[in-house]
Amino acid sequence: DEKAEKHLCPMPMNITKRAIEMYSNECDVVWSPFMGIGSEGVSALSMGRKFIGTELHPTYYNQAIKHLAEQEETGTQTDLFSLLDA
Repeated sequence: DEKAEKHLCPMPMNITKRAIEMYSNECDVVWSPFMGIGSEGVSALSMGRKFIGTELHPTYYNQAIKHLAEQEETGTQTDLFSLLDA
């Protein structure tokens, strides 16, 4: 989207993953009130967390949905019994 704001300094994934690891546990819910293109969500899902994100900008939201769907397809699937053991 040519009208979308271009961020000069995007959030590095290693910082995002470190924060998620320090402040949440597996199966916790990570919430990103300003989801952008979904980087926090991709990190959260890849680390065994659940994710809720909100985003006002339609272009960013649509890109986030694509990134999250890709992560969901490649991520680790768990079943109810695995969650009970955790």
